[in-house]
Amino acid sequence: MPFESPPTPEAVLEQLALLLSLLALDLLPLGLAVGDVESLLLKHYVATATEAQGGKDDAATTCAVAIATGLSRHRVHQLRHRPHAPAKTRRMNRALRVAEGWLADRAYHPDPTAALPPPAPYAGRHSFCALVRQHSGDIPPSAMRKFMVEAGMLKVKGTGPGQQVWLLARPQDPAALRTVARKLAAVIRLLEN
Repeated sequence: MPFESPPTPEAVLEQLALLLSLLALDLLPLGLAVGDVESLLLKHYVATATEAQGGKDDAATTCAVAIATGLSRHRVHQLRHRPHAPAKTRRMNRALRVAEGWLADRAYHPDPTAALPPPAPYAGRHSFCALVRQHSGDIPPSAMRKFMVEAGMLKVKGTGPGQQVWLLARPQDPAALRTVARKLAAVIRLLEN
């Protein structure tokens, strides 16, 4: 019986692209920024390469891991010795940054005992547009409003200069997290076979 030839790197990358697309469909609604996913992947890629080299904490292992991963020795050293960021310092998508800024700024949320801030005008000094400019970089306020409304994070009433915008409570969906965990477990089983 002839041996099966190993898959090519291109075939592996094609399958990985499909897996990442499926994973992204579940991670995006949870507000995870791509930087966190990338950091986690790099950390585990380096940790696995380190174990494959015997797990020693020495310069030779750092060099071998750098060669195997394509990363610089400096980056490998950082990833091996810097703990993963705690949840409160992690990046978030830009819509969540706007929501967090809205909740943290006393000009928009004067009563910290209230679960949600009062509505804000769409445009003007202390407005939704000002929040977007302050917390989301180069995203136009109209695009952010559209995204946040579609994501169920925002309610808009009125049109034109009198338009009011309400921040809505972000639902924590445990079922969505369980679904992601089940899908990841299924992928791991598939990869192990």
